[in-house]
Amino acid sequence: MRTTITLDKDIIDVLLEETHVKSKASAVKIAIDSYLKKKKAEKIKSMKAILIST
Repeated sequence: MRTTITLDKDIIDVLLEETHVKSKASAVKIAIDSYLKKKKAEKIKSMKAILIST
């Protein structure tokens, strides 16, 4: 899906540097995927804590 967003140039520059990709689209996709994986892991960890405490 194609979309248009406005992002701070400094943030994009750092993101491109950290991800080691040339495409802004690829860098943003990597960042989004990473964020979603982190959130999923946090959710699983919190559910595990609930199961252990019961």
